[in-house]
Amino acid sequence: MELTQNYDIGIIERLKRERAFVKALLAEVDETLGNEEYPVAQELLRVLVLGTVGFNPLSDSLSMTGVALQELLEAKPPPPPAHLRAIATALKRALDVTTN
Repeated sequence: MELTQNYDIGIIERLKRERAFVKALLAEVDETLGNEEYPVAQELLRVLVLGTVGFNPLSDSLSMTGVALQELLEAKPPPPPAHLRAIATALKRALDVTTN
């Protein structure tokens, strides 16, 4: 699922305003990973990282560069599920959010 630029901007603006929306999207990431919908999880993570902590700050906790993290979240096909789960976990920690 490829999102348009305007769609991304609208979501990013909402992420900055509404912590509940961040938590809901992180829960959706968990659900899509559980349902093996990896391209959807990848896109949600990309937008969440972009709209919250940013690639460079999050990449430090994943032992990679910000550019490498951005490329990983834009890769076609999506990266292995373990990588997506690690990114989701790091993002939750960075945002101090729990889901489920």
